[in-house]
Amino acid sequence: AREYHIERKWREARLARTAPISPNLILSYLAQHVLGLPRSY
Repeated sequence: AREYHIERKWREARLARTAPISPNLILSYLAQHVLGLPRSY
């Protein structure tokens, strides 16, 4: 599971559930880490 980053994604999903994060922050995080775009904030 570690080589597919499942553990990291699971921890990030748990953090998103416990911390109040706006949808815009989630989208900017995905754009930065998944798509490789520059930081927009």
